[in-house]
Amino acid sequence: MRKLFLKFLLDENVSSLFIKKIKQQYPGSVDIYDFLKHHKYILITFDRDFSDIRKFPPEFVEGIIVLRFKNKKIQDLMTETLAYLEELKKVHFKHSLAIFKNSGIRIKKRLKIITTQKT
Repeated sequence: MRKLFLKFLLDENVSSLFIKKIKQQYPGSVDIYDFLKHHKYILITFDRDFSDIRKFPPEFVEGIIVLRFKNKKIQDLMTETLAYLEELKKVHFKHSLAIFKNSGIRIKKRLKIITTQKT
């Protein structure tokens, strides 16, 4: 009988010990950050852990966007996110972290911080 091969894409808010054990048991499994390192995707997430550039250095991935909006309905959140994505096209965003907030966009490139305020 053929053995079933499983591999998993693991979310970063899962314990690092858990991630390590799953990777040992199921070769080919990767965590989100490792996936981003090897593929050309920009992550959009609500997970604030990705705001920590010491743990998730943006220079090793295409980009990370953390949504930190407060008190927004989903439709307003989508509209504002799409508008902010258009703003990112105007700056060199590659290998950066952007934090989208009600007040504007904050972009971190390594330890350099750029802030754009909403007008």
